[in-house]
Amino acid sequence: MAVTVRVYGVLRSILGESRLEVSLSGSSVGDLIDELAAKYGDKIKQELLDEDGSLDCAYLFFVGGEPVHGLSQGLENGDEVVITTMIAGG
Repeated sequence: MAVTVRVYGVLRSILGESRLEVSLSGSSVGDLIDELAAKYGDKIKQELLDEDGSLDCAYLFFVGGEPVHGLSQGLENGDEVVITTMIAGG
């Protein structure tokens, strides 16, 4: 299965690109993060997950334009996953 991943902010710096085509053996957002960590290093996992191993609330994940609420969220072949940082103002 393959998905397209678009990233913004600090993730673009970590991954070195803003758009990725990722082949997955699994079918969840957690599997995607594992695949990104295997390819780009554990820093990506440390960035995207909190101390409990859940999605870090500093990031927003969308699949097909819909928000993701957890690592078990399913993915399908051809899905587009967008990962962006929360924006805060003062």
